[in-house]
Amino acid sequence: MSNEKNTKSDEEIRNEVAKSMIFSKEENLDEMCDSFDSIMKEWKEDELRIPEEAIKDLCTDKYKSQTDINGVIAKISIINQIYSTRVKNIDTYWLAKHITNNGEKLEKYIFSDNEKQRIEAVQIIANSKYSSEDLSDERISQMNDHYSFATKYCSFHNPDKFPIYDGYMCAIVKSNWNNLCKKIFKKKGDIENIEFYENFCEAMGRLKEIFSKELGENISAKEFDQFLWLYLKNKIKLLKEQE
Repeated sequence: MSNEKNTKSDEEIRNEVAKSMIFSKEENLDEMCDSFDSIMKEWKEDELRIPEEAIKDLCTDKYKSQTDINGVIAKISIINQIYSTRVKNIDTYWLAKHITNNGEKLEKYIFSDNEKQRIEAVQIIANSKYSSEDLSDERISQMNDHYSFATKYCSFHNPDKFPIYDGYMCAIVKSNWNNLCKKIFKKKGDIENIEFYENFCEAMGRLKEIFSKELGENISAKEFDQFLWLYLKNKIKLLKEQE
């Protein structure tokens, strides 16, 4: 008999656990709603909350400007270090330069009441590697895409208008795809459509609407994000402890 353990990758575990968060299943939704108060209390005591509050202060007060390259570099560096958004150190300056070059537009779009402009703000930042004539094709090919970073960057400036796209939220949306999200898109019912931020926002908005109705409380987009992140994190931790 083999003594080798059948180890699963973090992504496989995350996707497996996210299947217990299908909103169309009443028992799943009930369990999540019952956990809401305790999870949010735990969030207030979570070690990640302190650096998150510090980043929020930088983005909404000290370095609110999108045209000050020193401030933008500081925001990029801290967000990337704490949240591992795959911005390489060598790319930080180019990304900051790209943001400041589009600074006036971003200052308007990030805080716009127009959803299309907010979505364009994410797209502008996410597509930074294609914007510079100073970079060779080889250099561009070595740079990571900045989609997840762009959603976090915009969210820290305007938390309730920018759902954060990351591995956790992607897994949750995918788990709800066939039962819910596929029905709300005007484009193809393709799961890859969540990589379009407009579709991801629509999916997260619909899930929040369902959750808030069941909870009997109209929670903010930021609270919903914090709850889902910590709820999924705790369930992943529990599963790993049981293996």
